[in-house]
Amino acid sequence: MKKTIFIILAALVAFASCQQPEFIYVPDNEDVSFLETGASVSLEGQDIVIPIARGVASEELALGINLDDPMGVYTLKTPVVNFEKDQYEGEIVVSYDINALKPVTEYNFSVSFDEKNMSVVGDNVYSVSAMMPLTYKDYGTVTIGYCYVSSLLENKTYTLQKAEFTTNYYKVLGLYGSATDLEFRVDGEYFTPLTPAKNNKWFSGYPLIEVVSAAVHPSYGVMTGWIDPDPGYCPVQGATGDGTLVEGSAFGFDIYWTVSAGYFGWKSEHLIVSSVK
Repeated sequence: MKKTIFIILAALVAFASCQQPEFIYVPDNEDVSFLETGASVSLEGQDIVIPIARGVASEELALGINLDDPMGVYTLKTPVVNFEKDQYEGEIVVSYDINALKPVTEYNFSVSFDEKNMSVVGDNVYSVSAMMPLTYKDYGTVTIGYCYVSSLLENKTYTLQKAEFTTNYYKVLGLYGSATDLEFRVDGEYFTPLTPAKNNKWFSGYPLIEVVSAAVHPSYGVMTGWIDPDPGYCPVQGATGDGTLVEGSAFGFDIYWTVSAGYFGWKSEHLIVSSVK
């Protein structure tokens, strides 16, 4: 008799599991859980929508939501999530004023609900790591002040962009006529490269920024430069106190020039801000 009851219960559980969505926890009552514990969000003006779910939906449920916002920039548009009968999924919506934010500043927050409503193996806190991205616009031009291969380059002047709402974030487009944009942050008398560095065969374990230049050596072919991303080798002259580059400002770096047959070694080169808007 016990064996028969067990088989029937197992069949009912299997049937029930086929009739409702699959979640990260085993449903046994009306309790709720977030489907994830958190996420990273790029703040570009859109509402932040956070899914929330329950495993059993035989009754209506009004779930109160709490917002923990240390920076005080968010609005909780759904202080209560209402689940109708037979409704398994809901949404929490958080909004913000994009005009009140600054780039490269963390605006983290979390939402939660009372632990008494949480599924035994679920989560009642959802943490969001959020930041407004850098948006660059044309700012001026830079010209090669000294470059080891300057006589071989087809273009010696490049577009300089500055990130909106900042004074010290910049990007040189197509450095040395390459496909690589040199992105950097001015910090006093030095700058910090933000363009990702990559592993290379020249210096094992020391990533460098690869720049496949427009320079073609008459004997050895295309010249590739590898910029040292260490800020200690990236001096800046003539920037204002808040990191603004003005006409006549100069910034330099150490670069390792290579060709298919070998290398020309480390060179110190610099660019001069030749014009600003």
